[in-house]
Amino acid sequence: MKVTRPSVSHAVHQLERENYIYIDNEKNILLTPAGLKVATSVLERYETFYKLLLSLGVPKDIASQDAGRIEHAVSDDSFMVLKKIVIE
Repeated sequence: MKVTRPSVSHAVHQLERENYIYIDNEKNILLTPAGLKVATSVLERYETFYKLLLSLGVPKDIASQDAGRIEHAVSDDSFMVLKKIVIE
């Protein structure tokens, strides 16, 4: 992924400070209820865009990359409209 160890460490500590994860005594990183809520939302958005792109004929590898990018950029309002299209 081409991410440096210090960058990962910084991100992990930031997520911990914001109460999205916690680190147990064995150094396992676990999601808090708030973290699980955000992770579930991100996954739903990704899967929706991935399915939409596949339905439009985009190859799987490109659809996967693009869905990951799109889910970060699209507003909640636009997502809800697009989600209805995918579900129908």
